Parts: sequence; structure tokens; C-alpha cells
Amino acid sequence: MNADSRIAELTKEQCEIVVARYDEQTDWVTSYAHIATVYNKGKTPVTEVDALTLPNVGREAHTYLTHIVTNWDRLADRTVFFQGSKPEAGMTGHLMPNVSVGDYIFTERDPHLYITYCQAPRLSWLTFRNGYAQWNAHDVAPHLPKTPGMWPDDSPFDYWMRPFFVPPTTLLLRRDFERDCDAQDVLSQEAFWKKRISQKVPFPEYIFCAQGAQFSASRELLHSKPRSYYEGLLEELSYAANPYQGHHFEYFWMYLLQPDEAALAEVAQRKPQMRRGPFWKFRPTAWALLGARGIWSHSLTFAEKGTDAVLRVAHGSRRRAARARVSAEAPQRKILFVAHDATCVPPYAAARLKSALADNSIAVETDFAGLIDEERPTPQVAVEAAAPRGIDIGNLHVGGLGAEALSDADLVITTTHQEASELRKLFPDVRTGIEVLSHFDSQTAERSLFCPNTGAQWWRVNEQTLARFDRAYDQVDRCIEQLAPLLAADGGH
Repeated sequence: MNADSRIAELTKEQCEIVVARYDEQTDWVTSYAHIATVYNKGKTPVTEVDALTLPNVGREAHTYLTHIVTNWDRLADRTVFFQGSKPEAGMTGHLMPNVSVGDYIFTERDPHLYITYCQAPRLSWLTFRNGYAQWNAHDVAPHLPKTPGMWPDDSPFDYWMRPFFVPPTTLLLRRDFERDCDAQDVLSQEAFWKKRISQKVPFPEYIFCAQGAQFSASRELLHSKPRSYYEGLLEELSYAANPYQGHHFEYFWMYLLQPDEAALAEVAQRKPQMRRGPFWKFRPTAWALLGARGIWSHSLTFAEKGTDAVLRVAHGSRRRAARARVSAEAPQRKILFVAHDATCVPPYAAARLKSALADNSIAVETDFAGLIDEERPTPQVAVEAAAPRGIDIGNLHVGGLGAEALSDADLVITTTHQEASELRKLFPDVRTGIEVLSHFDSQTAERSLFCPNTGAQWWRVNEQTLARFDRAYDQVDRCIEQLAPLLAADGGH
């Protein structure tokens, strides 16, 4: 008997599919109408099946918890929790390829979910499970197991892809956000963990979740915690349509559903097994919003780099082969500094950052600094001003900038926003992330930042010019003091 026939014979006492709907088309639910309960929070009615109306608060987590609390004494043997969109492969339908609704029903795994997202500490990088995040999910499907496991099996088509490099600006905003959370009694992820999940099991180093918050659980598992536990969780969500706690729940359902501290400790200790994958660059705006006060940063970039041979065929240019150890470490990254005409700043900033990241697997390019306009040497006054600081920039080659040099880097850093804008105009097809160093100095206006003046008199070596360059380097040092810890937190060891 196939899965559809088995589903047709089920009763709501055996299995119930809970659908959290806002404005999605729910005609797919008609195939499961005899065991489905649709909760509607949208402005438009559900016409395909009967639906219960809930106030539009708390995202899908509020819907799931409302069902559990309201039906506590009559929960089905297994409850499946789905979003309103049609369950299908990819990030819209929130299913792994080769997975069907029946897999959530006829399962011995408890809870039953598919881990598709991994986040490093403090969102310094994040990654997705291959096949799930790619738009060619149906092309990947024939190469995946008939029914994928809960975790990637590290086979050639089922693995953690090389991570998104979340930009330093976003990380800085996230750090400020977390400080604001403490000041305003708003729960950060770690504080939420301690309040609602466990005070005994340490906050996990890596967070895993089923992106889209779709899973199933048995009545026994749900009843392994008292009803008051779920009522307390529900209180976190009932005050706004899109409370920040709703995102915490999506990250933490796997942990919230563990039956005891021992099981929780086991999953909390897991680390991702990283490996290289096919070349693919993607800039989804949604991920820049995570934990960063809703501010979009242009530099969020996801870059998968395969072998040189594959890249030459696919892209017509040689690129550096990715070397990501099969471990929990983030891949090595290459940072390139670029300038317009302030040739003194990129070499100094690159050398200073390289020194600050000496113990990390982040490669800062110090043998070459890209120049947007014509090539020129680093002025002697800049060299002499840097020398007392232990920075030798005399032998640095500052050369003309090309698309290949930009594409080969994982992150490009300019000194000002104007330079970043010009860079994007000159190289519109290059998708490498761009950061602006001046964003990390709150003491000085950007227009005056790193500008010892380009007039010829300022290139002469004298007490006045040395003092002016010294002030510029002080500004660079302040920026590097902010930038380096954020890059180091990315996990490069």
C-alpha cells in the first residue's frame, strides 16, 4: 500500500496535520482534509477547507503552541506542523528533495524534522543543506537517498554547503542589538535559551534548525513536558504579529522538543561537518536582516568555490581552489583592500588587520592593494609614518584593479562609501561582498576619514605631513579594533 492510500485511511485520532496559514494558497490541504486543521491568521478567508480563525500574532509558533495547549487532552497520536504554503522541495515549500508529507506521518523518529540550516556563533556565518537551498533541487533529488536522513550524511550531494560570510557591519549591528536586548529586557538567543530551554545545558556553539519550522511529534513526546511549559512558551508570542521570539522558535524547535536534559545535551553538542561544493554565489536579502535591526547590507555574500578545473570550464577564469577542512571550522577567506587615490591607507590597514588576525584562517592580502584609478606608488611619507607603528608598507605593490582580483576575494574593503559605490559601478558583474572601513569609526565623519590630503605638499616628508598621516593611521587603528574581533568570531582558527 502506498503512502497516499495509507494517509486516506487515517483518522484525526491517529494523525493531525496542523496548518499555520496567513495568505498562502491552501488548495493542497484538500488531499488531507480529513486529518487537517487549518488555522487562518490572514485577512482573506480559506475557501478550500474549513478553517479556524486566530488573531494575527506570534507567527507560526503561536499557531503550533495554541493547538497544543487547546487540544492537550485530545492530541493525535502524531501531530504534523506545517506552514500554509504547499509542501514541496526547496525554501518555499520547506521540504528536502525526495521528502513527502507521508514521511512526517509514517516515521519512528521523534521529533521528525530535517535539519537544513546551521548558524555559527552570533550569526558570524550561516549555511544550508545542499539540495534544500539550491534552486535546482529537482536536479539534485536523483542523487539523494530515497528518503534523506535528519542530518546531512556528507555524501557527494547531501552536505553542508560553504557558508554565507555575514558581513562585519551586520555583525557589529548584531552586537549592538544584543546589548540593547540586555538593556531593554529583550531576550537574545542565549537569554531565550536559558529562560525557556535549559539553564543546565550550555547554549550551543552551533545552532541547527529545520528552516521553515516544519516537523512532526508524537503525543508522548509533546506530553513529556507539562502543559504549563507550552503555556509559558505561548506567552512569549502573544503581543505582536511578528515578535522577535517567533524567530527564536524557528531556530530552537529541535531543542524545545527534546524529551529530557540528556537528549538536549546530545544535540546541543553537535557541530557541522563542512566540505566544499560546486561554485555558486547568491545574495538573498532576507538573511541580512537576521539580528541586525532590519538593516540591509549590500555585502552579504555566499560563495562556494570548487576546484580550479571546474571553475575554468564554468566561468572562464581561474580562481583559488577552496580548501575547507572536513570539520566544524569555517573556510579560509581572503580579504582585499581597495582604494581610490589614498594609496597610503589600504597597505597600512591590510597589514594592521593581518597582524590582528594572525591566529585565524583569514588571509589578508598584503602583497597587493587594488587601485581604482591609475597606478601610483605609495608615498614615502606614508611609509615613514607607518614605520614607528611596526608596519612596513614600503614593498607593497599597489596596482590597477581587475575583475579577477575582485572575484577571487571573499571580501573587499574600501576606505569610504564613495569608493564602494564607484567600485560597484565599474564592476557590476562582480558579486563579492564590499565593506566600508570608515563604518567602523564613530568618532570621525566619513568625508574627513583617511584623507591626509592629495595635494603635492602633503606628500613631502616633514613634521606636519607626518602628524597628518599619524592621525589618519589612528583612525584606521580604531576601525581595525572594531573589525578584527568580528572577523575572528567568524570561526577561522
